[in-house]
Amino acid sequence: MGNTSENTKENKKRVKEIKALMEVLKTEITDSETCVKEVKYTLSNEDLQKTFNQIIKGTIPNVQIKGFRKGKAPVNMVKKQYTTYAEEEVIGRLEQISYMKANQEFDVLAYENIEMPNVTIDSKDDFTFTKRYHILSEFDIPKYKGIKVKKDKSAISKKDIESALKQYRDAYADYEDIKEKAVAGDILKVKYTSDFKVAEDASVSLKRQVEADENWLFLQEPELIPGANKALIGAEIDKEYEVKAEYAADYRIEELAGKTVNYKIKVIGVQRKTAIADNAALAKKMGVADATELEDRVKSNLEIQAISKTEAKYRSDVYGKVVDSVKDFEFSKKIIEMRAHRILQAIMHEKIKTEADVKPFQAKQEEYKKESETQAKEELKRQYIARAIAKKENIKVEDDDLDQEITYLAKQSKMKEKDLRANLEKSGMIDDFAADILTQKVINFIVINAEEEK
Repeated sequence: MGNTSENTKENKKRVKEIKALMEVLKTEITDSETCVKEVKYTLSNEDLQKTFNQIIKGTIPNVQIKGFRKGKAPVNMVKKQYTTYAEEEVIGRLEQISYMKANQEFDVLAYENIEMPNVTIDSKDDFTFTKRYHILSEFDIPKYKGIKVKKDKSAISKKDIESALKQYRDAYADYEDIKEKAVAGDILKVKYTSDFKVAEDASVSLKRQVEADENWLFLQEPELIPGANKALIGAEIDKEYEVKAEYAADYRIEELAGKTVNYKIKVIGVQRKTAIADNAALAKKMGVADATELEDRVKSNLEIQAISKTEAKYRSDVYGKVVDSVKDFEFSKKIIEMRAHRILQAIMHEKIKTEADVKPFQAKQEEYKKESETQAKEELKRQYIARAIAKKENIKVEDDDLDQEITYLAKQSKMKEKDLRANLEKSGMIDDFAADILTQKVINFIVINAEEEK
């Protein structure tokens, strides 16, 4: 109880000191560029020394120095031994206070240290430092309650049902051994070796990827071995084929990422899919009473999917109407560049799977950059309109919201939750992740308060 009471007392004292320091820290604000403010901060030497003294005195009760009882060491001795701590604490307080003062003046999106010199406990001069803030331009919050949007009607046709049944017949079809040459869609039973040298303690997955006495290759995307599809179309049983595999830079097995591996693949057998004759045969294979019941089930599933798709479009249309009612507002060049860079990285990740994809991507790189910048501006606009509405309606992202989304995403991407969270934090994406959750919560609020147009 005593420690809790003392900690509370110390925290209150620190908060009081920070508030006092905030009042005496002077600012000089200048416009740097569109949506950018440069702020020069000045702390007089008198207030600097006062802050040092507060920090040192606040440290004494917790200090144990040889020859003195805890908390009873002389101020000068504590000052001498804890100079570095005091100097770091001053910088920490000024970092915190400068950001708080900036947010009182404008809506800060990001900041940079332009000049942040070291501070010394024996300094005789005023302490000055400069920060550059990227801010949100002002805009009027649009009407977001009672938005009227027409909701599409979903209808399932016989053609839709038959198309779905065809997909089921294809998915449930059996594979049978054949003696013919392999074509796209076949499965090959193979044996292969490669020129990739693996360590004795290499993972089982790596060893099996580069050499196997027996494995199965599907002649379809995604390929187990890059380049195998092209090389093995037309392959025959008991013949051997050479494949030059170029693994993508982000390949799931780290040791193979970005590597070129030469394979020798021997075909042991070929299997081809045998079509299911009709819906009655499909129903029997799926354990359904008859073709009529199967069609009813398929129709029901399609109706659920259609409703989900209709609701998603309605949400998009409702919030789109809110966003479109706001004139485009400006962001600093850096804020746009940061978001566009992330979008471009995602495009690159999607487009480049092998070395062969690099040149086609480079040929369209400028097009992708423009696309990324346009998308970045749209995303930022949607995000900050949502943030403004969230502030007005007191909508917040709670820890549970973040935990639930991370849990869901971890399952979708087959990752451990702690690893996904660590990746988000390390990459600096955790704030964007939280911002996306906030936007969705705001859209939920707007949709609940919308009116469906008849």
